[in-house]
Amino acid sequence: MKIAIAVIGSDVSQHFGQSESFYIYEIEGSEIKSREIKKSPGHGHSLIGGFLKENGVELVISGCMGEGAFNGLKSQGIKVLTGAEGAHDEIIKNYIEGKLNLKEDGCIHAGGHHQGHH
Repeated sequence: MKIAIAVIGSDVSQHFGQSESFYIYEIEGSEIKSREIKKSPGHGHSLIGGFLKENGVELVISGCMGEGAFNGLKSQGIKVLTGAEGAHDEIIKNYIEGKLNLKEDGCIHAGGHHQGHH
């Protein structure tokens, strides 16, 4: 399974559309098989969704995400978990260990700005 974590610097992005890059992990069981970093292709729901789909991503983990981006990823068949905070390496470790408590509909906001939903 390929999992993308939207980041700014080394921390998960709190606004998906402003992500600088994506850490894409290939997970097999409880093992990380590979990790690569890809620069964001820019803004636009279909642009990012298509980019992630082309890279084989099946799950995206992010902080907050607008409804358009959420629906765009879902329409590409990509599962979405939002509400994450912290460094990408800790997030993937917690995900693998089953300790990441996120929701598929968590922290979605309409409009363009995150308003402190934590």
